[in-house]
Order: sequence, then structure tokens, then C-alpha cells
Amino acid sequence: MPRKQRDALKQLDASLLGLKVALRHRQLGLARRLRSAAWEQVDLLPAHLTHEQRRDLFQAKLAIHALARHMEGRPHS
Repeated sequence: MPRKQRDALKQLDASLLGLKVALRHRQLGLARRLRSAAWEQVDLLPAHLTHEQRRDLFQAKLAIHALARHMEGRPHS
């Protein structure tokens, strides 16, 4: 794997870890930025992600939406 892709993979792992922490601490803005950063790293990687990476990104999306609804006082759907 080329160095640029290895670096992107390391950044993706770091973004996913930070994303989990941001969600745990209910930091909505940070979580959104980290999820966006993770997708930017995905663009630099080969055409596939691992199952765990896909799952983490999807679960983060759901958690961000749930946290946003909670912070706005809207009921969960």
C-alpha cells in the first residue's frame, strides 16, 4: 500500500476513535467534524473499507442524528 494510503488509514482510525469519544461526551460539533474528516480519509483509500469501519461510520451517523435531536429537544424517531 502506498505511503499516502497508509497515512490515510492511520488518520481514519484516529478519526473514528475521536468520533467515538466525542459522541460519548455529547460534543455534537466535534463529532460532525470528525465524521467528515473520516470520510475525507476514505476518499484517499482503496475502493473498500473493512466491515468494522463501515459499521463504525454508520453507527456514528445514527448517533450524531440522535444527539442532535436530543439537544434540540425533539423526540427520538
